[in-house]
Amino acid sequence: MISFEINYGALLGGARISKKRVCRIFAGVSRLFPKYKRADVSIAFVSEKEMERLNSCYHGGRGITDVLSFNDDTKGRLLGEIILHYPRAVAQGKEHRHGTMREIEILIAHGLLHLLGFDHRTKKEEERMFKIQNRL
Repeated sequence: MISFEINYGALLGGARISKKRVCRIFAGVSRLFPKYKRADVSIAFVSEKEMERLNSCYHGGRGITDVLSFNDDTKGRLLGEIILHYPRAVAQGKEHRHGTMREIEILIAHGLLHLLGFDHRTKKEEERMFKIQNRL
């Protein structure tokens, strides 16, 4: 299975996602894409200021986004890093009426699919990516 490490550095208090919940997502990806059974992913929660900076510098976006993915180009075991903004996950969880932890699961799955090369620039790409994301 894909192994992972979570950096909760930007979170205040005891907010955490269960490793069991994250393992289910990664196990699903390992089943769907056996090529990635032995890979590593880093997950980090960052501040509003850091998310805005990363989005601007590396993705050409403006403002804060919910999730960013950065591939590791060294072709080693590390697939890359998934960056999350917790306050956006809280707001989106309320908006979609499924709660914060469920939203974080969705964002991790979304970020992981980006690391595997999926995108949603076109309607066809979006349909394919979100179909797999919903399965996870």
